[in-house]
Order: sequence, then structure tokens, then C-alpha cells
Amino acid sequence: MRSRHWGVAICSAGALALLSGQAFAADAPTTVNHQIDLLQDQIRQQQDMLVQQQKQLQAQQQQLQDLLARVADGETQSRRAQAATPASAPVTPQAAAPSAKLELSDKNRPTFTSADGRNSIGLSSIFNLDVGGYNYRPNSGATSPQSLQNGVNARRARIGVNGTFQGDWKYDLQYDFGNYDDGLTATNSTKSGIKSAFISYGGINATMVDLGYLSVPYTLDQATANVDYMFLEHPIPQALAIAVAGGDSRSAFGTRSFDDRYWVGGYLTGPKAGTSHTAAEQLGGTVRGTYQLVSTESSSLHVGGDFAQLIKAPGTHTLNFAIEPEISIDPTATYGLTLGSAANPLRSASVYSLEAAGGYRSLFFQGEYFFYNFDRKGLASARFNGGYLQGSWTVTGEHRAYSAESGAYGRIYPSHPFSLKEGGAGAWELAARLSRTNLNDHFIVGAQNSLSAVDGGNEVTTTLGVNWYPNNNIMFRLNYEHGVFGDLASNITAKPSSQKDTGAHLNAVAARAQVAF
Repeated sequence: MRSRHWGVAICSAGALALLSGQAFAADAPTTVNHQIDLLQDQIRQQQDMLVQQQKQLQAQQQQLQDLLARVADGETQSRRAQAATPASAPVTPQAAAPSAKLELSDKNRPTFTSADGRNSIGLSSIFNLDVGGYNYRPNSGATSPQSLQNGVNARRARIGVNGTFQGDWKYDLQYDFGNYDDGLTATNSTKSGIKSAFISYGGINATMVDLGYLSVPYTLDQATANVDYMFLEHPIPQALAIAVAGGDSRSAFGTRSFDDRYWVGGYLTGPKAGTSHTAAEQLGGTVRGTYQLVSTESSSLHVGGDFAQLIKAPGTHTLNFAIEPEISIDPTATYGLTLGSAANPLRSASVYSLEAAGGYRSLFFQGEYFFYNFDRKGLASARFNGGYLQGSWTVTGEHRAYSAESGAYGRIYPSHPFSLKEGGAGAWELAARLSRTNLNDHFIVGAQNSLSAVDGGNEVTTTLGVNWYPNNNIMFRLNYEHGVFGDLASNITAKPSSQKDTGAHLNAVAARAQVAF
């Protein structure tokens, strides 16, 4: 704006000089003075305009300064407010709340679990289809143990649900549509399809309390899950032992405590599921304790002891102490006898046993010894014994792992499941078992015996097996069995000439296809 003032002054000076020259040239003093006055008036007007413009410019400059000052003051206050406010954490996206989920285990068992993991409902199933046949020598075709039927049997066809409530409570419900429950008139057939229906409380450290119908974990082979058996069925001496107060589908209340080394448990037991409630029910109990002497990745050694007591015999005061051979195509009990009668009722019974098992890499063995004692009113006590030894070699290198919760060993799980595409062969296991039971007491072969004599016979059974595990859920077994049932006679209290030898030799072959999850 200052340069503009100087321009006006110069123009004014130039105009003045021009007018002065004209005045001198015209030699007219009056006119020149008049023109000078006019120019002076114009100069004053220009000066007044400049003064007004300067005032306007100053006012605008003041307004600009006031605006800049207000902006600066606002920024200062903002910085002070930010400095006074605590720094907040970076804003992150809110994580979605956990929700219930449906899972499939490595054993392909579907389980629906709550968001907090404390409640679950799972589905389980077992299916065994057996096919096979028997050959007896001599074959009377009429009397046991010399007559069994060949054919097919859906040994198990179970479906069940199991899971947890609030983390500490567990439950298991299983119903069997197979077995031989379809032949309800058979003397050794259960009258109910309930195989397990129990609840367990596990809120105590490494301890479970069980109540309901369950497979009582008495004896090593019974503590092994049925899908994990080495052979199609239990060995005869063990199957007889669990008939006293244990076995499957037995009503029971008890507790078990365990860790990686020890297992100890005791149960108060009653009748099996399906037993008639119109007569007095039996009462018994079992105790079992085990310990792992060796427990490494490649080897283990397990020992234990068991005891079962029949405290109160059922209303009939008898006990069916008989079992089918170690194959169940035909479930008829062909070995053993019934203890107790109306004249000489069974008052109590007890079983003492020892167990051992172990493995080294792909080799495994298991065995148990049993001593049975039966107290009969009016007769001498009947005492028997028996045992078995079995072993296996997993050709493909896998091994049976120990389960702390059951105090027993599980099945083989293949490292390389069978697959034509990927070249896996599954797992292959070769097995052998020898079992022996002596159910004779106070008995002399070929003599007239007293009423206290018991002639259940001596049995020796040899079983060979091949097991193929294509994957974690499917298994195929093939068993060959040779049994010798001797020292058996009819009419043992009669003269020897009236007695008849009822012993026999048995050969049997059976195969099983199994699906389990």
C-alpha cells in the first residue's frame, strides 16, 4: 500500500509541473492560480482517500490478527485438554462370545459341548457281528457240552449317550439291541437290553463315585473295555469269577481312585439288569487294587489283587456257575454247574484272584489266577481254582497302552490306517491264550462219591487269534479254539457202573466284524 501512496504523489507532482509550464507559457497568472487551487483540492481529496484506505487496511489487519490469536488459543487449549486426559488403550475389535460346539474326536465320536466346556452330550455305538461253528468229539447231539449250534450272532448292537454335567458329573446310558436278548427264554439270557445306565461324580481329586447299572471293574479282563478284548470272549475262569458279584449290567454303588501308577476301587453290588424283582435279590461286593511297577514309553509291568464276596444269595439260594466256551455263536452254557439247592442252599461265595500284565514295545502279556469258595448249608464247602495266560505280538509295531482310569490296557490303534490310496496297512496282531479251570471238589473219578462231591469237570482251552485293525473304529478278529472238557460224569453219587463219561473235545472257528465309536 505504501508504493501506491508514492505513485499518487509523483502523479500529482507531474501534473503540477505541467500546469506550471502552461502558466508560464500563457503568461496568465490568474488562470494558473485557479488551476493550482483545483489541483491542490484534488491532492487533498486523494490524501483523504489514502487516509481512509489506511484506516480500513489497519482494521482488516487487526481483524486478521484477532482471528489468528483465537485460533492459536484454541489449539493451545486443545493440547492442554489432551495432555490432561489419560491415554486410552488402542481400540480393538470386540471378540465374539464363545458358543457351544459340535466336535468329532480322533475316535470319531461326535460330542456336543457347551461354550464353557463343562457340559456335553456324546453319541457312542458298538456293533459286533460274529459268525462261526463248532465240532465236538464225541458228538452226542443231545447233551452239553457236546452240542452247540453253528451260525451267526449279533453279539452286540449297542447305541448310547454319555457326557458331563457341570464338569464334575458324568453319565452313561447304553441299550443293546443285539447280544442274545432276543432269546428271552434262554436260561442264561438277560431279560433287559439295558447294558449301562449310571452316573458318576468326579469332583474329588483322581476319584470317581459310580451309581447305577455298569460293568463292575473287578478283575483285569473285565476292566478292559469289550471293544478292546484280545479275543472274542473272556477266558472261562475269569467269566466264572465275575458271575459271583460282578460282570456287565450289574447294579452297583462304589468308588475308584487312580493315577498313572495305582488303581483301587470297591463296589457294593446287587442283581443284574432284567433280574426278576419278585424274589429276594442278591447282595455282594468287590474290591480291586493294582499298581504299575514299570511305566515307560516302551515298557510296563502291572500287578494287582482282587476279591469278590457274595454276601446274600438270590432268593433261589443258588448260583448259576456255568459259562459257554470262549466263543458265543451259541450262548448255551456248556461248562460249569449250578451251586446250591432247596435242600442245601448256597449261603455265601467268595473269589480271590491275582493279576499281572505288561508289555515291551510290540509284545504284550496278561494273566490272572482265581480261587473260588462256595459255602453250602449241610454240605462241605466247594473249592475250585483256575487261571489263564494270554499274549500278543503286534506285527506292525504298535502296542497296547495303559489306561489309568480303568487300571487296564486298551486296544491297538494303527499308526498307518488301511488305505489303498495312501498305502497304509492298518495294524496286525497275533495272539494266543491258554486257560484252565478245575471245577471238581470232593470228587474221585470212577468212585461212588458223597453228596458233597462236585463234578464240574476240568477244562483246558487253547485259543489262537489274528486281529486286524484297519483304522480306529473298525476291527476284524479270527479265533480258532481247541478245548478239552474232562473228568466229567453223570450220576457221580451212584455206583461207578451207573456213571457215564460226558467229557468231550471241542474245536471251533469264529470271526467277528466290529464297529465302535
